[in-house]
Amino acid sequence: METLSQFNEAAVGWYRLVMRRPDWREHFVLTRQGLFVALAGYFGIVVLAILIQGAISGTADFGRLGVNLIANAMPLLGAVLAIILTVAILRLKVPIIDMLVPATHALTLLLIAGFVLAIVGGILAPVLLALLAYMFYRGGREILGLSIVFALAYAALSIVLLVALPMSLYMLWAPGAGGPI
Repeated sequence: METLSQFNEAAVGWYRLVMRRPDWREHFVLTRQGLFVALAGYFGIVVLAILIQGAISGTADFGRLGVNLIANAMPLLGAVLAIILTVAILRLKVPIIDMLVPATHALTLLLIAGFVLAIVGGILAPVLLALLAYMFYRGGREILGLSIVFALAYAALSIVLLVALPMSLYMLWAPGAGGPI
């Protein structure tokens, strides 16, 4: 139950952060335990989605579950890399976990919104990416204390890494052309 209550609080925290309310920090557990709960929520949603998809298509097995878990960890890895690179390059004094916890919750919210929109149709996926970019921009401004320009750069880097890592993984696993021309 702790995971669900922390997730609900994080959703309120992101709402307050996006709306520029000063009390957003109270809604996140910015500790290792909070990070583990955020990761558990993220991967719990991923596993649930994989199991539902497997049950619907009739192709559920442990091999696919493992591969899909790795593939779904890539956006999270992209967000982590963007945070680490931004903090290291700009030599920020902000603890990395202060951004990791909210970023993990943001990705979980994006997954849930993506599932809802998948029912309606995938045409709104770019809107979700734009919303996530704005969330990362606000996180850069409020959590990392970045200027507008650096917060925009951080948000752009985050989105590029979120998209690039899964795409590069897909290109690694995609079958080749089949022979020389």
